[in-house]
Amino acid sequence: MIRYLREKQQISLGCLSRGLCSMSTLSRIENNERALSILLAQRLLGRLGWKICEFESYCSDKEFDWYERRIEIQELKKQKDLIQMKNMLEQYEAETRSKQRDHLQEQFLMKEKAFFMIEEEKYEEAVLLIKEAISLTVTGWEETGISLLGFEEIELFCMLADVYERLQERESAYPIWEQLLHYLENRKVNKRQIAEPYTYVISRIVPYILACKMARKGAELCEKGIQTASDTLNLNFCCELLYWKAKCIKQLYQYGKVEKSELIQSYRFAYYVCSSFGKMELAQEIQEYLKGEAKDGYLSD
Repeated sequence: MIRYLREKQQISLGCLSRGLCSMSTLSRIENNERALSILLAQRLLGRLGWKICEFESYCSDKEFDWYERRIEIQELKKQKDLIQMKNMLEQYEAETRSKQRDHLQEQFLMKEKAFFMIEEEKYEEAVLLIKEAISLTVTGWEETGISLLGFEEIELFCMLADVYERLQERESAYPIWEQLLHYLENRKVNKRQIAEPYTYVISRIVPYILACKMARKGAELCEKGIQTASDTLNLNFCCELLYWKAKCIKQLYQYGKVEKSELIQSYRFAYYVCSSFGKMELAQEIQEYLKGEAKDGYLSD
């Protein structure tokens, strides 16, 4: 299946294997001459735009247990149960240390440790650790730029750009968002496979575009993200996209490019969706704007 997907996407052995395993190892895996660990399978499939849960996989009981642990750690992060997450991460690190831990295990651990550094506002330390983690599988990226990436690597780049923003180093953050956007827009895979990172990156790069007074481009990009979210039913960042689209239309209105009715409609729609999804901070900001418009006589309710 890996060979089939690789050849279908016209990706070379060297490109797919770079940073993950040797080209000869991948060749033997594709020819069923070498066993494939579930972690390496996950990373190879990720670079091909697929998740391992969409396939049947075979592995040892111990390896499957580690796989389930990694999934559980991610779930605890989503639930913001950070104490339990940290305990499980420490247990996972201790158990895997006794084995021959490879660089993919190390990268996973680095990413999660960097997450806790960010939570503790140790941003400079987080930058160093994230860059080290990226370099384990994306060698020379600071000189050559972004090449073929898997979901784990995309997440690491997003983390790095986010930390740069927290450090107010926007000149370091923007090139990463720009490269990720270009990469995701040009990946020839089903939109469903990359919908979540694609819509997230759009929501993060549009503020830069807006700051450069390119509201039309920002609104069009938001609309592309909204359409992708709608087509794939992956609505995780739909609220942010509608919020920034309304901001772009506001700037267009200030330049006399759109009518007031279009501006109000965009803000109202963003408000209803943000409220429905429980994004109350965004909803309240939009509501304050709409209240101001009502005071000025632009709204009837």
